[in-house]
Amino acid sequence: SLESIEFPAGITEFGENTFYDCDALKEVTFLGEVTEIPEKMFYSCDSLEKVNYEGTITTVEKDAFMYCYGFSQNELLHGLTYIGENAFCWTNLTEINLNENITCLGDSAFAATSAKNVVLPESITKIPTGLFKNSVVGSVTFMGDVTEIGKDAFYYCKKLKEINIPSSVELIGENAFAFTNSLETAVDLSGVREIGKNAFQYSAITGVTFGDNLQSIADSAFSYSGIESVVIPENVTVGMGAFLACDKLIDVTVGKNSVVDYGGFKWSDNIERVYVEDGAVLGSSSLDGCKNLKEIHFKNTISPESGLGEINSEVVIYGLEESNA
Repeated sequence: SLESIEFPAGITEFGENTFYDCDALKEVTFLGEVTEIPEKMFYSCDSLEKVNYEGTITTVEKDAFMYCYGFSQNELLHGLTYIGENAFCWTNLTEINLNENITCLGDSAFAATSAKNVVLPESITKIPTGLFKNSVVGSVTFMGDVTEIGKDAFYYCKKLKEINIPSSVELIGENAFAFTNSLETAVDLSGVREIGKNAFQYSAITGVTFGDNLQSIADSAFSYSGIESVVIPENVTVGMGAFLACDKLIDVTVGKNSVVDYGGFKWSDNIERVYVEDGAVLGSSSLDGCKNLKEIHFKNTISPESGLGEINSEVVIYGLEESNA
């Protein structure tokens, strides 16, 4: 039933789980200069609204404010240089503007928060696993040279509308942007080397640009997304169902020596034209169920084990004599 508590100036350090599951606690006041909020200090304090403190809090450890559904003290973030795993998960933070000197940002630190606009400072070069998973974030600004966007980083961020992926990004993890069904924009992935499984599955993205650095697109990476055309560069490995059921996809180009695994474009009903460059391989059922397909263009040769799947008998197939089409 404790709703508020005040600590005198002489008490500046606390142990883990200090107020664990104190669901009636609304306000805590530290008269001394507290610099660290330890692990699970306010875990599941459902009613917590405010922490009053002197000086600057620089460290918030793992799970410290997790499940503090009413906590919306955005300014607490401004002095932090260390934020642990799940630190503010399931809180009511509405704005995330981090200290430019932050050195640690833990997995799922802001998952399921109420933050709408996010600015990540230059010191952040890797977006951790699940950082904003299930949150209502609408726009994200990267100030630094981010090289990796981790697994589940923006998973199920259904209100995400604006994001400018830096050209420095090389890796995009599994489910990173899955179910971002308000992200109705084209994305530039020209610096990306690897794209993880389901990375943009069920995303509303309208287009994608790949660069020459691209090496692999994992299974289902763009399945059920809103892309309208795709040009796969040379020497890329494309996983099973990578572009499965992309019902707005019309034009496809598979670059020289790239390999598309089983069902690569399967059930993408509105594909009309497919261009297959020299040495590219289309795996079995790659075009299965593409009922509006009109043209397939093979340049030079295609691997004999390639299979197209069930396609419309009226499809016109172009290629040189040595093609196996």
